Amino acid sequence: MFIRSQNKASLINSKSLHIAEKTNNETEKVDFAIVEMEAEYRIDLGVFETKSRAIKVLDEIQNAIWETERMKLFPQDGFVSPIYQMPEK
Repeated sequence: MFIRSQNKASLINSKSLHIAEKTNNETEKVDFAIVEMEAEYRIDLGVFETKSRAIKVLDEIQNAIWETERMKLFPQDGFVSPIYQMPEK
């Protein structure tokens, strides 16, 4: 499934998504990023204030993937966009 990043600067074909802690070195505030690991690169797709919010967004992505795959099997049931747009924080 293609995922558009929160800042709309990236559109990636996701294969493996993870939640990673992201610490602001100046404020020591910890946020949680949904990231795609591609070879040695880490692509931040969205950053959220709590881990529970990041998990909820990951759940939404999982459901969108399931719906997209279901539409491939049962196209008569309608259309689902194969692109997921990351929500704001």
